[in-house]
Amino acid sequence: MKKNNLELDFHFLDLGSDQIKKMMKFVPLLIPPSGSWIRDCELYAFQKDPCLSLKFHKESDDTSWDIYFEDYVAFKITCHEFAVHLICSKQMPNQGAFFYIENSPWLNELKKVDRPEILDNCKHYVLFFYDEVVEVISNDLKFKKN
Repeated sequence: MKKNNLELDFHFLDLGSDQIKKMMKFVPLLIPPSGSWIRDCELYAFQKDPCLSLKFHKESDDTSWDIYFEDYVAFKITCHEFAVHLICSKQMPNQGAFFYIENSPWLNELKKVDRPEILDNCKHYVLFFYDEVVEVISNDLKFKKN
């Protein structure tokens, strides 16, 4: 069966059953720094000590922000072009730039490995920037306008 451009083959990812992927849901973060579309924000600084922090410019309202995670478990940064497993997901909303994922395959995999009691309080955050996609497993995020 031939796939069209928007369908995605998850065989290269070991994230669990197709049923889990279908249950994955993007939930918009309704916070002031969130962009109005997935390439609205330009990441210009990243720091992981003393906490994970991201500095960025939001184009739609010409503001600058910091988002930081004081207690994070894991993070990954991917070039926008290689985040097709997220961008092409049928669950991906048309608007917004910052989300958390309900029924996250990544978070569920981490829970199988170790310390589910810590991970039960965490969320899988996905922040779309112009050139990067930042994913973070953390119990909370904080932000401030610069």
